[in-house]
Amino acid sequence: MALDEKHNTIKMGALAAAIGMASGTASAATFNVTTTASGGIGSLAFAMELARNNGEDDVININTTGTIDMSNAVLPPHSDPTGSLTIVGPGSGSLTIIGRKFPGFDAPEPEEEAPPAFPLFLSVVSTPMTISGLTISGSDYGAVAGSPKYGEVAIPNNLIPGPIPVMPGYAEGGVTLDDVRITGAGKYSEGQVFVDRQPLTITNSTINNNSGFGGLINVEDGRLLISDSSISNNDNLGPVVEAEYSEVAILDSVISGNTTEIDEDKYEMAPEAFARARFAPWGETTGVSAVSSNLYIEGSQFSNNTMNAKYGGSGALYVEASYGSDVSIVGSSFSNNSGGSTGAATITGGYSRYGRTTSEVFIERSSFVGNEATDGDGGALRVRGGFSDDIDLELEIRESVFSGNTSADDGGAISASEIADFRLADSLLSGNQSADDGGAIDLSMSGSTVYSEYGGGYLTDRNGSITGSTITGNTAGGRAGGLDVSGLEYGEFAIIGSTISGNTSTNSEGPTTALSFYGDSVGYSPYAYGGTYNSSLLISQSTISGNSGDGQAVNASFYNYGGSGYGTLEVLNSTFSGNASAVDRAPIEFRGFDAVSIQHSTFIDNAGAGTDTAQLHIAAGRSGATPEVSTELVRSVLSSSNTYEVVFNGEDLAPGGGYVGYYDDMDVTIDNTVITQGDLAYGSENTLITRNGTLDNDGIGLDPGLGALANNGGPTETHAPLDDMSVVVDASGGALRPDGVDQRGVVDDGNSDLGSVEYVDPSLNTAPQLVVNIGQQISGNVGFALPQPIPVAEAFEDAEGDEVIVVDVLGLPAGLDYTGGFITGELTTAGEYNVTVTVTDAFEGGPLNERGEPALSTTATFDVVVSEGGGGLSDAQIAALLDAADDDDDEFLGGTPLPFFGTLAALAWLRRRRR
Repeated sequence: MALDEKHNTIKMGALAAAIGMASGTASAATFNVTTTASGGIGSLAFAMELARNNGEDDVININTTGTIDMSNAVLPPHSDPTGSLTIVGPGSGSLTIIGRKFPGFDAPEPEEEAPPAFPLFLSVVSTPMTISGLTISGSDYGAVAGSPKYGEVAIPNNLIPGPIPVMPGYAEGGVTLDDVRITGAGKYSEGQVFVDRQPLTITNSTINNNSGFGGLINVEDGRLLISDSSISNNDNLGPVVEAEYSEVAILDSVISGNTTEIDEDKYEMAPEAFARARFAPWGETTGVSAVSSNLYIEGSQFSNNTMNAKYGGSGALYVEASYGSDVSIVGSSFSNNSGGSTGAATITGGYSRYGRTTSEVFIERSSFVGNEATDGDGGALRVRGGFSDDIDLELEIRESVFSGNTSADDGGAISASEIADFRLADSLLSGNQSADDGGAIDLSMSGSTVYSEYGGGYLTDRNGSITGSTITGNTAGGRAGGLDVSGLEYGEFAIIGSTISGNTSTNSEGPTTALSFYGDSVGYSPYAYGGTYNSSLLISQSTISGNSGDGQAVNASFYNYGGSGYGTLEVLNSTFSGNASAVDRAPIEFRGFDAVSIQHSTFIDNAGAGTDTAQLHIAAGRSGATPEVSTELVRSVLSSSNTYEVVFNGEDLAPGGGYVGYYDDMDVTIDNTVITQGDLAYGSENTLITRNGTLDNDGIGLDPGLGALANNGGPTETHAPLDDMSVVVDASGGALRPDGVDQRGVVDDGNSDLGSVEYVDPSLNTAPQLVVNIGQQISGNVGFALPQPIPVAEAFEDAEGDEVIVVDVLGLPAGLDYTGGFITGELTTAGEYNVTVTVTDAFEGGPLNERGEPALSTTATFDVVVSEGGGGLSDAQIAALLDAADDDDDEFLGGTPLPFFGTLAALAWLRRRRR
C-alpha cells in the first residue's frame, strides 16, 4: 500500500477510539451533586456510591462550584459491568477536585488509616465512563484510570461489592474526558490517566503543571484519541503521553513546554523512587512515546519540549514501530524542541513478530523549526531501521519545511539509517547545521538483509528519491553540508527537479559542501548470499549551485569490494553552477562508477583550487565487474576559467588537491559538447577518448553564449542561451533530449539545443510572472480565516496574454485547501510553511501555448508563517489587501468594502481557539 494511502488507514484506525461509547440498552438513572463536601448526602462520593452497581446507565450532574477536597477521602470506583457512568461538571474553570497527595517514601501511613492507593476516578469494568467539566488537582496517585486489570489488584472489599469481571483480550467501553483539566500532581505521581485494553478519548482538555514517574497519559493494548487539547509545562520522569500496542491519534492539539531531567548521579530522589522511574536514566522522550503502536498526528503543535537524559532522548516524539506499525504526521509543527539524541522526533523500526514486516513513516505539510539534538544525530528527525534484520522502514516526507535545526553529530535536520525506501518531495531544508556529516540530511541506505532458505542472506532492494525540493544554506562540520547519502548497496537513488545551493562545510580536511553519495557492492560478504548488487545515482532536471568551502561541492562514488556489482551514474538536463572548493582541484567528482552518462547538462564556473584545475573530475574505480569504465559527455556545455573543464581518470597526479585515480581503463565518448578550456586524460595508456559531432574544433575553446544563472521558468534556476546565435542552439544534429523536455519542462523542437535549456525567443514568449505575494496573503495567526477565496492564477500575469493555468499548489498550511483554482480555509496550526505554486501558459495542457510557441512554466515559492497569536489580520495581510485594492475605487476590494475586513479582524480575535 502506498504511503499516501496508508496514512489515511492509520488515521481511521486511531479515530475508532471515539466510536462505540454508547452504553447499550440499560435504563438510565440521574443523580445530582449539590455540595462540595467530601462525603454525605448530596456529595459526589455519595452519588458515585449509588451509581456504582445499579445495573443502569448513570448520569451524575454536579450542580455546585468551588472545590471538593478528596485528599483524605475516596471516590467509589465505577464497577457496574452493565451500565455506563457519565459525570457532568459545571466547567473546568468552575469546579476543582483535590486528589490525594503522596506522603513520601520516608513517611508511610499506617495501613489501617491510609486510603487505598488508586486514582481519584477509577473504572474497573469495560462499560464506558465519561467525565466532563471539572479540574482535578494534586492527585499524586493519578486522576483517572479505566482498566479491567484493576479488578485483579487489591482494592478494599468495602468499595467493590462482589467479584469484578476481568475481561480477557480487548475490552470495549473506555474512558472519555471532555473539558477536563488535570494539574498539580507531585513528583511521586504514577501518571494521571491510565487505560488498558479500552479506548481513551480526551477532548478540549488541559493537562499541565504535573510531574511523576511514567507517562502522564498511559494507554496499553487500547486506542487513544487526543483532540483540541493542551498538554503543557509538565516536569516528568517519562513521556507526557505513552502508548503500547495501541492505535493513537493526536488531532489539533498542543504539546509544549514539557521537561524531563534524568541524571542518576544528580537526581535528588530516594533510590527506591528512582528505580520506579521507568525510563531513567535512558530517556525516550518528554513528549509522546508510541511503542508497537500505529500513530497518527494531524494539525498539532509540539514546541519547547526538553529531554535532558544521561543517555539521550528525544524532545517531542519517540516511536518504536515494531511489528509493522506505522506513523503519519500531517499538517503539524515541531519547533524549539531539544533532546540528547534527537531534537524533535525519533522513529525506529523496532522488532518483527511474524517474519519480515514493513513499517512506514509518512510526513506531510509539516514544519520542523529550531529543534536541537544536544548530544546526538538528527536536529529535527532521527529515523532508524529495525532492531532486527527483518524490518524494512520506509520514510516519505512531502511538502514540509525543515529550518534552523542543529545536531551535535550527524544530520542537522534529518538523520536516517538502514532505510529501505526514502522519498523527499516538494520540501524545503534551509539553515540547518550539523557538527559532523549531513548539514541538512545524513542518510544511510545500508543495513537490512533477507535470509534465504539456502542459508546466508541477500540484500533487499533499497531506493531513494528527492523530487521538487530545495536544500539550501545548510552547514556541516564534517562531510556534506547539504546531503550525505551512503551505503546504497542495491538500488537506485534519484534527485529530480530539485535545487541544492549555498551549502557549506567548516571542516578543514576538505569534505563535500553540497552532495556526498557513496554506493557500494559488498559482493560475497558474510551478510550477502552471492548475486549481483547494483546501485545507481540519477540527477535530472536539477540545479546544484553556489556551494562552497574547503571540500568539493559534489562527490559521488561507487565502490566495488570484490563482488560483481555494477554502479551507474546519470546526469540529465541539469545545471552545476558557481560551486567552488578552496582545496580540491575539481569541485565536482564522479568516481568509481562502471558507467557514467552526462547528457544535456550545463557546468558553468565551478572553480577548483591550485594548479591544473577543472570543473569536473571523472575517475575510474578499483577493479570491478567490467574491464573498463564507460563514460560519455553528450550534448552538454562545460565553460569556466579553470585550466581544464574536465579531467578523466587522474592516476599519478601529484598529491595535494585531488586527481588521485585508480588503474581501470576508461573509455570516453564526447558527443557535440562545448568544452571551453578543453579536457585532459591522465594515464593516457588507460584512457581512450572518442569525439563525435559537428562542433568546430570538437567544441574545445568555444564560448557557449549563455546568460547568468536565473529564473528562466520552471522549478529551478538555469543558464539560458542569450540569443539564437549561440553555438548551442539547434546544435544536436537532430537528436532529442531525454524524456523530450529540457530542465524547465519545455518540449524540444526536434533538434535540441546543447546544455540543459532550450532557447525560447523572449520576444515571442516569456514565462508567467508573479505579481501577487500569495504568502503574504495567507500568513497570520491561528484562527485567521481567509476573508475571501484567493484566485491563484490571478497572482501571475503573462506578458503575451496567454492564459495562465495552475499546475499544482503544494505545502499549504493546515486548515487551507486548494480546489477549483482558489485557496480557501482557516489557519489552524502554528508553524512555518513553504508553499509552492506552479503555473504554465500551456494551451489546454499541451506542449505549446495558444500561439504555437513552446509552453513555459513558472514555479514560485512562498514562506508562510502561522503564529499562535490572538488572531486577526496581520499587518502584512492588511498591507497586501490594501495594495490589491482597485485604484479607481479604494473603498472596495473585489467588490468587498474594506471596512468589512476590519470586522473580520475583530471576529478573528473572538474566535481565538481555547487552549
